[in-house]
Amino acid sequence: MAALYPIPADLANNTFPLWPALADGTTSTPLALGSQVHDIPTLTAVGDAALRLAAPRLAPGVAQAPAAPAGPAPSRIMLMIPGGGYMEHGFDHAQFDLARDYAAQGVAAFVMRYRLFSDNYHHPVQLTDGQRAIRTLRALAAAAYPHAPAPQLAIMGFSAGGHLASVLAVHAFEGDPASDDPVERETSRPDAVVCIYPAISLLHRPLRARGMFGDEAAAALPDVTLPQEMGGVGDPADPASIAARCGVPPLEPMPADVAEVALYYSAHLHVTAETPPLLLVHGVDDAIVPIFHSRMMFAALQAAGTPGAAYHEYPHGTHGFGCWSSEPFPPGSREAMDDWLCNVAHWREVV
Repeated sequence: MAALYPIPADLANNTFPLWPALADGTTSTPLALGSQVHDIPTLTAVGDAALRLAAPRLAPGVAQAPAAPAGPAPSRIMLMIPGGGYMEHGFDHAQFDLARDYAAQGVAAFVMRYRLFSDNYHHPVQLTDGQRAIRTLRALAAAAYPHAPAPQLAIMGFSAGGHLASVLAVHAFEGDPASDDPVERETSRPDAVVCIYPAISLLHRPLRARGMFGDEAAAALPDVTLPQEMGGVGDPADPASIAARCGVPPLEPMPADVAEVALYYSAHLHVTAETPPLLLVHGVDDAIVPIFHSRMMFAALQAAGTPGAAYHEYPHGTHGFGCWSSEPFPPGSREAMDDWLCNVAHWREVV
């Protein structure tokens, strides 16, 4: 079983499942392999604004939400998505510290726990959990403040969480207005997306692509040589290609079935002019997720004409800065992210 990040003691009662428990004590979570902690994706509310949203007990959308004080409707929601290579949630308290910073600004901040490869959860579970989290927060806001304008919802993902955030940006779907579940009536589209040192292309991360497909299933399949054009950025041998300009390596062989899944989860292949405003933040020193992932994604966003797309590259910044690494955020990077959120993505307090 994967290691779960610890929830701070003062937030222990602020965590609730994305899907409600049933009367017999089992879970209604789709694709669940059991009812243990690692089988149940959750949201943790951080701060008063988040608690005001989490208070309504939607049925059958959200259950076991904590009680919260009354107060004004928040105009902004931030959903934090931890990293950890889809093998663990590797952020200890740093993710919650960031959420507290946003909560202090009046933002309704939440930290998500999604299901992991290491607990035998593969495609489409992580995307399903992320879409449900966005829909849940929209439904909570609508239920708590039915007469207030819908808040602007931003997602911020780190490493593998940045990968998931990018996929949520390009694979967003409208809700089903006829659903009996009020959560499923909401859209899964975020209003703004921040991807910090994200892995973008699973075609260029063969181990993660196999994990998304299922390692054991992938091991039984023969590898094939992938055509370079499948990567969507041209041939690395062509100096004029995005691949050459961004330092993208050649594609490695992988099973054809794995490649099909990797194509779907490589966000740079799916961006359009309708993709939400998206900010990439990456350090050149990153030895875990090479810088080409963010460079390649930004080139794709520019080519698609995605409004609000931006890329903040820092000459120094190892993988995990500001979170599990002892290295802080690069100087000025937090302020630059917040400036982009407010002034480019228009994720700002409504007064």
